[in-house]
Amino acid sequence: MKPTPDFDVNNAPDYVKPYITASDKTGPAELLLEGSWCGHGEPLFRIYDVTEDDNNIFKIFLPNDDLGFDERMTNSVKLMSIKSGRSFFIYDAGKHPASFYHVTERGKNDPPEHWKQFICNCDGEIFKCSIGFEIPGDSSQPNDTSWFALAAECPDCKRKGIVYDNETA
Repeated sequence: MKPTPDFDVNNAPDYVKPYITASDKTGPAELLLEGSWCGHGEPLFRIYDVTEDDNNIFKIFLPNDDLGFDERMTNSVKLMSIKSGRSFFIYDAGKHPASFYHVTERGKNDPPEHWKQFICNCDGEIFKCSIGFEIPGDSSQPNDTSWFALAAECPDCKRKGIVYDNETA
């Protein structure tokens, strides 16, 4: 069975709702449309474009893999709005019930070195972003997801890629 995309923002995890719109299916979202990034092969996945106060350009901060595994820190992805300068989690494994990190206190005090800024091969530091969540067949709430992907497009060189994905469950 071919996976089916859902674009309804009402079905999104609660903590990302202030920062998303229904995907226009262009730019970085194009990389998510087929669902090949879904690690469990579930029949449903959701795709959204990231926006914040009419801004769609962000700096991306990914987990710093150089630090190795530390169960006290959550797998999370932060974005920083170029327009407002505000940072927010666009992915927080701690908010997903099936995740190892599903403990509300994890991640709240992660040290700054927990993240490293994603930089494009052209040295670009800002990106348009789209996100995807794979939905397990037994999902009972919007935060119940099994996989996450962040797709980004550099406005400088137009390079697109899935820059981060994570098995939530």
